[in-house]
Amino acid sequence: MDPRTHILFGLALIALPSAACDGESGEGGEGGDTQALDKDKPGNMDEAPKAEDLWVEGVVYDGAGCPDPDSVQVGFAPDKMSFFVSFNDMLLINPAKSPIQTTNCVISAQLHVPDGWQVGVTAVDGYGYALLEEGVKARNTGSYFFAGEPVGYETETSLEGSYDSIYSKDENVEAQSIVWSECGASTIFAINNSLVLNAIAAPQEQAIFSSIYAGIELQSKKC
Repeated sequence: MDPRTHILFGLALIALPSAACDGESGEGGEGGDTQALDKDKPGNMDEAPKAEDLWVEGVVYDGAGCPDPDSVQVGFAPDKMSFFVSFNDMLLINPAKSPIQTTNCVISAQLHVPDGWQVGVTAVDGYGYALLEEGVKARNTGSYFFAGEPVGYETETSLEGSYDSIYSKDENVEAQSIVWSECGASTIFAINNSLVLNAIAAPQEQAIFSSIYAGIELQSKKC
């Protein structure tokens, strides 16, 4: 069976989370084109941030896992405090020329943060599909960080064959582990989504490993 047919069959078992968000197609790929989004003016800083106070100004992406404008779609919740990324080409297949394969996609979102506030990542989730014969291993790693910050938040999902299913991750960031942006400064929030497929122990066995979706929830606070 064609690998993409396998993935479509697996997706039939679950509902796509993107239906709950406002769909916007990302622009980018190599060259880093940016798509402008909602740019309403900030509101009264004595009140908690409203939808117009914090927003995503644009998104760029780059990497072998997102090679062209059709390979990534980005959607935003109405309050702009959470968004999702869906991947069309984050896919590794075995047998291949090398028993170890890797791919990744780096998403960079320009966030407007109003004066007197800062933002942090409070939850991440995502899913993909894996078909791994005996002896084949796979790993999906997600890194989430603000530009210029040496520390961020990382998730990792490791699988080993035999395995044939949708895999998922859903994690809340503990309060003490939240990394906050600089106070009152627009910032770039980056996501590095990467896949590794290791078939050294079974180089001729069939394997399909993909990342399909990543979701990020933000929180704001006074600083």
